[in-house]
Amino acid sequence: MMAGRKPTPTQQKKLRGNPGKRPLNTNEPEMQAIVKIPKPPTYLSPAAKKEWKQQAKLLMEARVLTAADVSSFELYCVSYGKVVDTEKMIRKHGMFVRDPRGGIMANPAIDLQLKLLSHCRQFMTEFGLTPSSRSRIHVAPAEKKDEFGDFLNGK
Repeated sequence: MMAGRKPTPTQQKKLRGNPGKRPLNTNEPEMQAIVKIPKPPTYLSPAAKKEWKQQAKLLMEARVLTAADVSSFELYCVSYGKVVDTEKMIRKHGMFVRDPRGGIMANPAIDLQLKLLSHCRQFMTEFGLTPSSRSRIHVAPAEKKDEFGDFLNGK
């Protein structure tokens, strides 16, 4: 594992206007954004599938999700689904449960949920799904098609 901050992808630096003004990595592979939302994996929970469909659409429209990112996005959706599942467990059994000796203890699902929430937040930051991470990204507007210009140029 490398120490220090993880490097910002070149594409994100470009979208942000390269605020550090450091040389950009010209050898970094560029990935094409997906143009069709992939079907969610069949094993995802209902909540995870719903999140997949909702967020994949947003990420695709923002041209953020690439074929190389689908596995990471899948992990995010799995974590999200587990957060929802643990919330249901906490609501069903309460914040406190009986321990094996008959005493009262905090529901262990709470610790699990906190870890899952941390995982989700990390994935959300990676994909620009939080307000602060999104504010650091500037997406160039899609080029408008000039049909009349194309006609004049014989295209």
